[in-house]
Amino acid sequence: DENQPENHVSSVIHLKKESKFSSQNFFLSDGDGYPLFSKYILGESLFSITYNNPDGQQLVIRYYNQDFPIAKPPFATEKNVTYSFEPDSFYTVVLDAGISPLLELPYQGIYHIQADQAQPEGLTLFRFDNGFPEVTIPAMALAPLRYLTTEREFEHLLSYRDYKVAVDSFWLERASYDPGRAKNMIKKFYQRVEDVNSLFSSYQEGWKTDRGLLYIIYGPPSEVYRKDGEEEWIYGERGNPMSIRFYFNQVDNPFTSNDYSLQRSSVYKTSWYIAVENWRR
Repeated sequence: DENQPENHVSSVIHLKKESKFSSQNFFLSDGDGYPLFSKYILGESLFSITYNNPDGQQLVIRYYNQDFPIAKPPFATEKNVTYSFEPDSFYTVVLDAGISPLLELPYQGIYHIQADQAQPEGLTLFRFDNGFPEVTIPAMALAPLRYLTTEREFEHLLSYRDYKVAVDSFWLERASYDPGRAKNMIKKFYQRVEDVNSLFSSYQEGWKTDRGLLYIIYGPPSEVYRKDGEEEWIYGERGNPMSIRFYFNQVDNPFTSNDYSLQRSSVYKTSWYIAVENWRR
């Protein structure tokens, strides 16, 4: 389309309305009645929920407060830990003609909202750090540095009383104490962190996910191929034996359809250490 902006973005929305309990039967709006399209709610935000059944009398909100680990390197093949999805607490919200009063998410965590407790389906909302998906505080800037550091180095950064000083010292050392070069590295690294927070967040922040990990360290892939429940990322040219390929499978997650797990392999070890070392030097 010649009238389309040059840098336009297309997004595919999957419509699944066969169940009256699924997330697509819920509509979010802010305190002024404007629609909300994100499932990531800031702590100070007020919103209401409209359920696509005016006869519905109440919603059950299950709250989960679990600290999930960050992604492991692509060559780490040990099994992932299995987590319990029992809620930490739950409460009910009374509806008026299918509409809730104004609500807020008081604590960080996962909020799974159901119209029927007997059905696993529902709407899931998430509250992360204020300012998400942007990196707004030093603690949010420090955490992703774990991908570029040894365990000992990262423990040293955590020992700083001021995390901003810790982050600045890390990047200044990487940039041979050239402030201009450090500033450019910081801009590039944290732009990727914010990108993956927008693209890949699921039940946890995008930078903690497998796809987020690879995007931050390797950069955006040259090509991406998708089919039902699978993604293939290619760094290089398709058909070139020197190219790097990563394969992801969609995870059956009760909270999100945006959870993909990397097929890990020891063949990635060399390319991973090269990519990390490129950041460090």
